[in-house]
Amino acid sequence: MDQWGLNMDLAKLTVDLVAANEAAREVSLQGEDGGSCNLDTLYVTLPVRYSKRVAEAFTRAGVRLDETPFKGKSRFVWVEYSGQGCSRTRSMEAAHKLLLERGWDCFHIWYYTD
Repeated sequence: MDQWGLNMDLAKLTVDLVAANEAAREVSLQGEDGGSCNLDTLYVTLPVRYSKRVAEAFTRAGVRLDETPFKGKSRFVWVEYSGQGCSRTRSMEAAHKLLLERGWDCFHIWYYTD
């Protein structure tokens, strides 16, 4: 069994993505949206061998996954958010925290301010 496990649980991935998306949506509507406009985005590391099946899990969850790898095997994940400043940052941080707690290799948020 490799580091990803031969039986990657794609059903769990779908459920966890739905939950992360909902957590992001909920916090994005709380508080103000001040601060600088940003492109804060979380990224996860996913096994290349499961690319097609992983993409299907993201589609079922209603979460967009960038097709182009970022820093090797990592991919940008676009959860729902409302706003473009602080609320976007809160959204990404909520989704990041949830995915980490559920065991996914979601090791970083890409913070970027224009």
